[in-house]
Amino acid sequence: MLVESESRNAIFAILSDIAPEVESEADIDLDANLREQVDLDSMDFLNLVTAVSERFKIDIPQKDYSELSSFNDLVKYIRAKKWRLQNSGFSTSEFVSACASSPDSEALPTPDDQSNPKLRSERYDPGKDH
Repeated sequence: MLVESESRNAIFAILSDIAPEVESEADIDLDANLREQVDLDSMDFLNLVTAVSERFKIDIPQKDYSELSSFNDLVKYIRAKKWRLQNSGFSTSEFVSACASSPDSEALPTPDDQSNPKLRSERYDPGKDH
């Protein structure tokens, strides 16, 4: 898997191809809505999502588009999606929830991490008492 800085650089390169007025990460608020701050219309946004999907070889279903509001949202989504592909059995939202306390950490939880019930070796069942 790409290290996070390489992922960020790749996403930024894709964004700057679609929105050439964005010349550096300093030009955008990494946590603000990308569509609003660089005036991406629906076609530009679709081109961004398609290019990210192709670049990182991940499927991004339309139902997930609302999770891709900011630049940092894209980074987190890709990181979670790649992790999920490598550690099947967890949903992207479970991974993001598990990492929410330290989103910049490069240390990803493993399925054997017993400190979090969602990351135990057996599949977490939210309806079951743990």
